[in-house]
Amino acid sequence: MSLFVSATVYDRVLPAARKHNAGVMAKRPIANAAWKEISEQPGMYQSYAATYTERLAKMRLDPASLGFPGPRDAAWSELALRFTLSQGGLHTAIIGTTNPDNARANIAAANKGPLPAAVVDKIRAAFRAADPAGKWPGLT
Repeated sequence: MSLFVSATVYDRVLPAARKHNAGVMAKRPIANAAWKEISEQPGMYQSYAATYTERLAKMRLDPASLGFPGPRDAAWSELALRFTLSQGGLHTAIIGTTNPDNARANIAAANKGPLPAAVVDKIRAAFRAADPAGKWPGLT
């Protein structure tokens, strides 16, 4: 569950989970740093991150326009994580890293709390605009 997950998850799955008191985990909220060029991804992650990277390109978002100026990687990472954590009905997010600095940055981002509603709305609108027919499946 991240910037890159289909609107169906947000519009149908999360409300259904809330209705039935089911817990929800988000897997890969940072989506393997999808804002990086595929050639910047290490080894096997080049093909693994490709779908996320393609989706983000089609969404035509940029952190500065969403109120997140600064270093690109840090801004995107914070946006992706906080967007995920902003979803009502989400109980936990699983982020894997072998880099202690990335872990500290993720904790600091999470401690900032949910994104402003206007930013969440802009991200969801960009997703819908990039996939008006709703054909992008959810990613796992």
